[in-house]
Amino acid sequence: MAIVGASPWSSELALTLHRAGVPVVLVDTYPGALRAAQAEGVPTLQAELLSREAEEGLADQPPDRLLAATRDELYNALVCTRLGPELGRERVYQLAPSADHLLHAETGVSRDVRGKVLGDGGFDVESLAERHAAGWRFAVAATALGDAGGGPCLLIIRSDGKLDFPSPDHELAEAGDGDRLLLFRAPSERNTENRRFPATAS
Repeated sequence: MAIVGASPWSSELALTLHRAGVPVVLVDTYPGALRAAQAEGVPTLQAELLSREAEEGLADQPPDRLLAATRDELYNALVCTRLGPELGRERVYQLAPSADHLLHAETGVSRDVRGKVLGDGGFDVESLAERHAAGWRFAVAATALGDAGGGPCLLIIRSDGKLDFPSPDHELAEAGDGDRLLLFRAPSERNTENRRFPATAS
């Protein structure tokens, strides 16, 4: 999985997936934004994802899924549109747009020119950044959805290693035996706290 856009919350997301054994690479053009993840051993790539340099850098281990997580909503849509035919449109996701009307069936941006929206529509870049700054952290839970211990589910790590993302663009099969949930937990909901990443520019 490739996560495009390094920030404190996306760096911790990449680290959580890495520790859970999920192949992940964090991509950003700014080296300073990647330092926290690099210090924890998370694979990173300093490049513009749509460039020849990035294509060569990912050639040995091409990602099978993409999450466009930059602050630029149009760029996120562009990345998903460009890589959708290669990865499969069912495997490219982007953060929710800041304006709800952009997802409206009639007035919103066509599915053909954007990625699937991550989560229930509430995972936009500002809300994720604000929650992370307030102490929310990612955690992996090996339980069914109803017994996850609190916090919205960002994705399901299936028992076969595949990733499934909740999205308003499709129905999600419930977690089964052997599946793990990646949750985003408030300080009051989590039992242990992941390592805090220092603030970095992006």
